[in-house]
Amino acid sequence: GVDCMACWRGICRYCRGRHAGVDEGQQDSRLDRDPASAAGHPRPTRRRSKSCMARPTSGELDIPGSDRVLPSNGLEPRKRVLSEQGGDIMDQYRVAENAIGEGTFSIVRTARSVATGQHRAVKVITKEVQAAPNFQNEIDLLTSLSHDNIVQLFEVFEDHQNLYLVMELCTGGEFFDRVVEVGELPEPQAAGLIRQIVQTVGYMHGVGVVHRDLKPENFVFPFKGPLDSTPLKLIDFGLARRFAAGETLTTDVGTVLYVAPEVFSQAYTHACDLWSVGVITYCVLCGYPPFDGKTAKQVVKSVRKRAYSLDGLYWDSVSEDAKDLIRKLLVRDVGSRLTASQANDHCWIRSLASASSGEPLGISVMERLMDLGAQNQEAKTIQRRLIAEQKSRIKKDEPLPPDRYF
Repeated sequence: GVDCMACWRGICRYCRGRHAGVDEGQQDSRLDRDPASAAGHPRPTRRRSKSCMARPTSGELDIPGSDRVLPSNGLEPRKRVLSEQGGDIMDQYRVAENAIGEGTFSIVRTARSVATGQHRAVKVITKEVQAAPNFQNEIDLLTSLSHDNIVQLFEVFEDHQNLYLVMELCTGGEFFDRVVEVGELPEPQAAGLIRQIVQTVGYMHGVGVVHRDLKPENFVFPFKGPLDSTPLKLIDFGLARRFAAGETLTTDVGTVLYVAPEVFSQAYTHACDLWSVGVITYCVLCGYPPFDGKTAKQVVKSVRKRAYSLDGLYWDSVSEDAKDLIRKLLVRDVGSRLTASQANDHCWIRSLASASSGEPLGISVMERLMDLGAQNQEAKTIQRRLIAEQKSRIKKDEPLPPDRYF
């Protein structure tokens, strides 16, 4: 039969419901527990490494311009194609020893397909702690999302120790790092890049997914090409989740520089993603964040109360349309904040994103983006130290701190 990701068995009523949509009020608790046990299935006892995905059932609608299928009930989209080959991952991929990325419960390595020679990224997720909070959620989301600007998940393998996510390998670098490397960014190119981000957010919100950690480091380029013709790819769905229409979310997660003020109050909606888009846009155009502080606490206070500036030397060469978009995204009143659809239809994006030329942003903007990138690297160093501490706690069977970035 067809294997499903929840239980590695033939697709069942529980799994059909799981892939077609669930009661949002039960979702978080459902993702925190073992889905196989929740379904009433015993976990398999034999060693197995299996790539899997439930195939689309009948009654589905093709969505133009997207490699996805939407069930006719309008709930969860699914990947059209995902390999279902079985076997040990080491039989199918040559996985490098050196890591190219590391998280609390995962390491990312490069790999090469034995059959095709294609290069992939493999996210190796440890199973030594069942509380590893979001790995099943991330798999669920990546197998259901399909968009040109979202990193693609090809296969999932499992053995006794780890889960292996075989993903699209992106070698073009992080968003801001690549901009600094190129050395210039005309405003039309900036508008084109922001349009890609806005359209990605619009797609996610349209299928009921909020990312909650949109930031420059989570947008990468698949290869090093011209900025005006190379797609951005959104990665890292560890904090993303599904939401229902009108649902209020309460978990304060995210990266403090890009978090919407209502998130700190633990009462927010998917509109928090649009605030993050506003912060990214602000940074791209002037090279520094709209809200700052020497400590996370100071940044939070700044985000909650302080006004940002669109005046001064650094903003003299920025168009009024760009400033208008930022003003309509960085709005503390959520009801007045632009939606992704409205942002995509904004005159700055509609007019400039399709322009072929423009004055580059000043060299000082590149220098400040470089400084911002250095701050991000410092934050990553701190994060690596925290990761080591968390792994130490895991080995000692100590409780982990709350899953938040601030």
